[in-house]
Amino acid sequence: MKKYLWNYGILVGIIIFLAVGIPRITSNEVGSLHSPDEKKKVEQFQESFRKWSLKPLDKLMV
Repeated sequence: MKKYLWNYGILVGIIIFLAVGIPRITSNEVGSLHSPDEKKKVEQFQESFRKWSLKPLDKLMV
């Protein structure tokens, strides 16, 4: 019985840790995108990805 309670307590502790940790991690990642420097980097990555992903289509269209 004691072992069962110990295992149950560990499981509840892990669930509480994840419930508190995951929102903090995601809010920190989203918060960093508010800086102008990060927005420029994201726009550059998106632009370069679009150019890279459309190259094979350009070859087929010609």
